[in-house]
Amino acid sequence: MAIEIVTRSSNLPSIDETDFFHSKELFLIIENTPLHKPYMLIVRNEQKEIVAHLLGVVVRKRMWLPPFMYSYGRVYGEGVYEKDCNRQQVFALMLEKITQIFRRTLCLYFEFSDLSTKMFGYKSFREHGYFHVNWQEIHNSFAEDDPESMLSEKMKKKLELSRQRNVTTRTITDPEEITTLYALTKKYFRFRVRRQTPPKKQFIQFSQSTNTKLFASFINNKMVASAVCAYSNGNAYLWILASKRKSYYTSHPDAAIVWHIIKDAHDAGMNQVCFLDAGLPIRPNSYRDFILGFGGKPVTKYRWFNISVPWINRIAHWFFSS
Repeated sequence: MAIEIVTRSSNLPSIDETDFFHSKELFLIIENTPLHKPYMLIVRNEQKEIVAHLLGVVVRKRMWLPPFMYSYGRVYGEGVYEKDCNRQQVFALMLEKITQIFRRTLCLYFEFSDLSTKMFGYKSFREHGYFHVNWQEIHNSFAEDDPESMLSEKMKKKLELSRQRNVTTRTITDPEEITTLYALTKKYFRFRVRRQTPPKKQFIQFSQSTNTKLFASFINNKMVASAVCAYSNGNAYLWILASKRKSYYTSHPDAAIVWHIIKDAHDAGMNQVCFLDAGLPIRPNSYRDFILGFGGKPVTKYRWFNISVPWINRIAHWFFSS
């Protein structure tokens, strides 16, 4: 098999678009986002037919301290494969290639998340020096119950308070509202480790996509919560969630916006809503407890990391394996 590396959308062949996180559309969004560069790996067999593809992203991030900027690599999921493809074997080839790309572009660290199963690619990751961290996801499935019947009593009270205080939620596409959403989200994640707000241009592209939506909650026409939701393979993925605090806390705008997303996904016929970043499976975790109030089920998976400084990577490997 041969692997082709594509860095420009004009060179992309026709590929399966069912997985948004490895689609041409997301490639285009990343390509047009400042400080982001996409790498699409295309795997072909001896007959030159495409059997798999995987999208990786190199992001450059500014800092206040020297060296003032660093890069990191990011991959969501394990890619897209043809039915008769040996997924583990082909993934091992793509993992080796994308790791080489991340090292060549001087990424400080690289991360794989949101894999389909906990043990997918375990051997390949270990062979290439990655270490795993237990990570929590929460999935709200619509197969068994109506979303409202899954709510906890505490969450029902929060939603009732948000209704009493006239919290309204809707999708937004207006440029001025997107600017406000961007500012709110950036402020919320300003001091949070490992979380950065995408550039404003990416939010604008999300609002124009058929596979992503921007949501915002308002009190008296003032934006108090924001969210980005992606739709892929019949599922909704809550990608980014932010809200104002302090004086707006008792209005529970974060509960109102998440509930609106769940209802919107249910009405659209989605299979489930996935909260991708519920954090480390440790207690206490207020955000995870908040999300569980909507009736979802916790799912523990591995996130795989590789730090480009060998001795730091060895220490991290020892720490998370012990």
